Amino acid sequence: MNTAIRSDIILIKLKEMTESVYLVKKHMPDSEAEFCDLGLLKDGIYKRIEYAIENF
Repeated sequence: MNTAIRSDIILIKLKEMTESVYLVKKHMPDSEAEFCDLGLLKDGIYKRIEYAIENF
């Protein structure tokens, strides 16, 4: 694989990981109790964390 293409793929993955972490930070509540009450939003936070880890 061409190194330029490989670099582009790495940059795209880094951008996606950064966006995922940003979204998690933006929607993370201040307390554990609030987090437990989030319902579907909690699942979205979990999935974004999972996605960021998988892209690493």
